[in-house]
Amino acid sequence: MGKYDEILETFLDNLQKRKTIDEKLKWVSEILFSSIENVIWAGFYLMNREGDLILAPYVGEPACIKIPVGEGVCGTCALLMETKKVYDVSKFPGHIVCDESANSELVVPLIKNDVCYGVIDIDSDIINNFTVEDQDFVEQIRTLLVNSIDFTEK
Repeated sequence: MGKYDEILETFLDNLQKRKTIDEKLKWVSEILFSSIENVIWAGFYLMNREGDLILAPYVGEPACIKIPVGEGVCGTCALLMETKKVYDVSKFPGHIVCDESANSELVVPLIKNDVCYGVIDIDSDIINNFTVEDQDFVEQIRTLLVNSIDFTEK
């Protein structure tokens, strides 16, 4: 049994207990922050009508409010619609420094029907912090979220 199995087994039941999208995303941010080792920031950026990523519920220090698609790790993830696991953010071309203590980052796009609605962003102060198991866990959370939340309402 993997270290995230218990969370995943009860995830949908617990998610449905939250009423609004913001409450759901805040709860997920808290789960990610507390269950993945060495995380200093966990949260969401959601796409606005202009096509920028806008800060949504998160846990951690204040972060960048707006990230253009195609810029930084989050913007690149949204543009390419693929997960980005960055071992050392200082080596990522065009990295946007929102928190100087962040050294590695895991960003997973929120995709449904070939549309990116935003990203899940997780930062660590440890270089090369995120494992394949961490990435798989966050991608499973993403799948559960996009199949249970209508992001077009946001």
